[in-house]
Amino acid sequence: MSSRKIRGQTTEGARAIAKKQGHANSGGYASVFQGIEPTQLNAEVLIQNILTHPKRQFMGDKVTDIYNDLGQGVRFDKNTYAFIGFLEEFLATQ
Repeated sequence: MSSRKIRGQTTEGARAIAKKQGHANSGGYASVFQGIEPTQLNAEVLIQNILTHPKRQFMGDKVTDIYNDLGQGVRFDKNTYAFIGFLEEFLATQ
């Protein structure tokens, strides 16, 4: 669940957006999540958009990755469907 609080008032979904943006800034590339404010509402909208407009899906032994046309992805635990985080398709190794 992306709304689970992990630190103070920060939710897992909001933190996942912020992490993607931070990795892009430090890595010197443009994130597909650039310009999206890291809030829980935006995380939920992103997840819904990715799930309703899937372009590609990967089903591994432990995780399921789903990507939309913009290259935004979301990863879930395959058994519990728990939200793990957001993905960038151009960085995908699977």
